[in-house]
Amino acid sequence: MFASSLIDYTKNAIVMWSTFCLSSQESWNGNANSNQRQPVILFGGVILLLVCQGCSQPAEQAAPKTSSTTVVQEVQPWPPDDRRSAEHIGSEACQECHQEIYDAYQSHPMSVSLKLASQIQRPDFEPVARFETGLCTNEVQVKNGEILHSEEFVDDSGEQIYRQSVPVDFAIGSGQRGYTFVTNREGRLFQSPITWYTGTGQFGLSPGYDSDSHPRFERRVSDGCITCHSGLTRTAEAAYHTFQPDVFAEMSIGCERCHGPGAAHVEFHQHSNPSGQDQIVNPADLDPARRESVCYQCHLLGTKRILRANRTEFDFRPGDLVSDIWVVFQRGTGVVNSTQTTAVSQVEQFVVSKCFQQSNGTFGCASCHDPHGMAPQQERISHYNTRCSNCHLESESGCREPFAKRIKTSPENSCVQCHMPTLNANNVPHTSQTDHRILSRPLQKVAQTPGEIGVFEPETFSIPDEEVQRAYGLALADVANESTSQNLVEAATNALSVILERGIHDVPILDAASTLLIYQNPTQAERIALDGYQQAPQNESILETLAIVNELQGDLNDSLRWTTAFLELNETNSTMWERKSRLLLKLKKFKEARESAKSSLAVNPRNTGARKILIQAAEGLNQIDEAEQQTYVLEKLQKFKERHSEPERAP
Repeated sequence: MFASSLIDYTKNAIVMWSTFCLSSQESWNGNANSNQRQPVILFGGVILLLVCQGCSQPAEQAAPKTSSTTVVQEVQPWPPDDRRSAEHIGSEACQECHQEIYDAYQSHPMSVSLKLASQIQRPDFEPVARFETGLCTNEVQVKNGEILHSEEFVDDSGEQIYRQSVPVDFAIGSGQRGYTFVTNREGRLFQSPITWYTGTGQFGLSPGYDSDSHPRFERRVSDGCITCHSGLTRTAEAAYHTFQPDVFAEMSIGCERCHGPGAAHVEFHQHSNPSGQDQIVNPADLDPARRESVCYQCHLLGTKRILRANRTEFDFRPGDLVSDIWVVFQRGTGVVNSTQTTAVSQVEQFVVSKCFQQSNGTFGCASCHDPHGMAPQQERISHYNTRCSNCHLESESGCREPFAKRIKTSPENSCVQCHMPTLNANNVPHTSQTDHRILSRPLQKVAQTPGEIGVFEPETFSIPDEEVQRAYGLALADVANESTSQNLVEAATNALSVILERGIHDVPILDAASTLLIYQNPTQAERIALDGYQQAPQNESILETLAIVNELQGDLNDSLRWTTAFLELNETNSTMWERKSRLLLKLKKFKEARESAKSSLAVNPRNTGARKILIQAAEGLNQIDEAEQQTYVLEKLQKFKERHSEPERAP
């Protein structure tokens, strides 16, 4: 009953979501940018209509409701084993018994998925590298063993308005396609706007960064990003995308990612007459769905991937199904045309291939990819040709093209070059991806029909209806907050309303619902956010919501209290420092407002809102020289924004 009623509520919303996904070509994966919220444009301002036919209730009735007693959704039971609590020991411990495999693995890109930035040694790295974006100059500099990423703004006359340099600590990526750089701020990780692209041999703006309007050094690196690019993290309990200051117990992806925690395995084999069962997992011994889930945990992102209730990004263990942890929505294969695809869509393409579908589960990722090593470049064509010939011998199932014709397309007679050609990634610059559909005639220009949003392989990866609808609500809310579509806002609000009325009040639901209601119904948003705060007092997104809604309602001191609580957790958020400075200015606390505005500008020198407050605070303190100097800088920045049409951020 619940599932069918919510489907009625959201069926039109899913169509809108599908259209929005196609038009924007966005994946919305790992998005942790809750700190840059925009007010949603409302048609008429106060009325929300339910999506279902015949309903026309006002916002007060349609909005999510909560009670004073919070009911948290029960945790879905795990399989009856202790894999979640088993101890990790790190890949170094595997060498003693598995030296040959360990040595071979060092050639695999996963073995170098993350490293200290200072450990990158490439002959094409210059001591100082610079590139221009709009009126800004970006620079990478190696200085005294430290790598600095800098942004410098010089006006039309050549005068330097600001220069900001930030040290980067880690480099994510094997280097095959590039490196993305990360700064560690006491266990909170932030992406640099500068990325190295191996394909061009140059630095450029990171994926998703526009030329002159982007999150700069404030894009939060989420749990979802870290879990797939690193080996083992030291998480901070109950915190929000936060780790211990010494973040990584093992930097790069290691043995235990695919085989499970190793401590019990070592102990088992240290006994001459062991009892019980060896707890290590060999993926080859698992049923096909669980075997492939070992790869899917990181290589299946879909259009949107939502954690199931009471799960974390770090919960997956080999032997689980990917659906035990996430609800994955997909829309087609990601292939746009004969030359373009969405990055990280190999799984969606692979499962529609005849090779996969007709193998009765025997064909999987490891049929072609050796998880323990990478063939040398000069041997890769023969390596993959051999993999193909394991099933496609020179017979009726083999290649039907005459050899002379084959080598016209592929002079090296490569099966992959003909049947899995390289496609450009349309959402990550300067990168490409092999077409994993394994088509007989892949180079034919066939129009792609992505179809509707749906759950990935629901027959194989079964998920309870209630969990699917919860995930739909969260996905819609995420998309609505990224858009200005009133229809999406209504659909997401109503989807979450039904979920809340069922008593499902976990933190992600409360966070999403309160965020949607900030500008529609601040009182309701505050009530829902307070329920979330009781469960997760260190959730920065909920603290931000409470700060915003109290300011909107004129409760300046309460807003200041919530803003300060946020900044005690994360002091590198320019928007929240700006909010604090504005509140202090309204309270006539000019000295404190001045310092808070400076803290905002230290994080983001381009923040014109904070600079305006700094000018007003300086004037309130009769610091006329400072006010005039900041006014001069502000005028330069405003001309820059006008020239590049960078929108002002919402308060």
